[in-house]
Amino acid sequence: DASSYAIINAMIIGVCGVASGMIGGWVSDRLAEKSASSTTMLWDESTGRLLIPIFGAFLAIPIWHMTMNATTFEGAMFWLAMKYLVAECWFGPAVAVLQSDVPSKYGGTAQGMFTLTGAMGNIAPSVMGVLFCWTMDESARGDNIVGMIAENVAVAAGGNEQIMLATLLDGVVGWAYLLSGTCFVISALSSMADQTTAGISHDDRESNEILVESKELIRIPVRVTDNKRSYMDDKHL
Repeated sequence: DASSYAIINAMIIGVCGVASGMIGGWVSDRLAEKSASSTTMLWDESTGRLLIPIFGAFLAIPIWHMTMNATTFEGAMFWLAMKYLVAECWFGPAVAVLQSDVPSKYGGTAQGMFTLTGAMGNIAPSVMGVLFCWTMDESARGDNIVGMIAENVAVAAGGNEQIMLATLLDGVVGWAYLLSGTCFVISALSSMADQTTAGISHDDRESNEILVESKELIRIPVRVTDNKRSYMDDKHL
């Protein structure tokens, strides 16, 4: 019933959510440390950290689907707990990458945008409520894109209110996790590109330094005797 759900949901959020954040942060630190010390890794520290939220977001999609389609209350709560364990690991790695990769002169702006993005995410339940109302209102279906979505959900659910809500949550939240994971992938690829560019620049700089040093060494003819030149040892100009 509703009271049991409220208690269990609070426990899941408090235990699994906190555990996911702590474990995700710890694993991301280990990956970053391994990336920094290894010469065979194809990515840098930031990319190593971002692997955690990438896998977390993509794994959350099928787990959330299992939650919405569970046939028993216990099964739904189990999958909900698993979803929190894999999906809430993003915060620590994301903040760590934000602090390490963004130049200090843009730190305030980046942090403000990060906070704003989180605030925008908080209005998602309200948007879902509006969309569900549109799904229930037959007169609002099909008028626009949102109405078309609502109509398709209603048809798929066969008019059942609970199935409508489950279908709507399954689709919208699943797409949100897909978008989140894609954004983390783009961020990781950008970090890898920056690492490659920095490595090429570093190699070019070392090559130029070697070339300059080699130009400083020449052989100087000092006298001519019997049409034979005698040379001194290499000297620095």
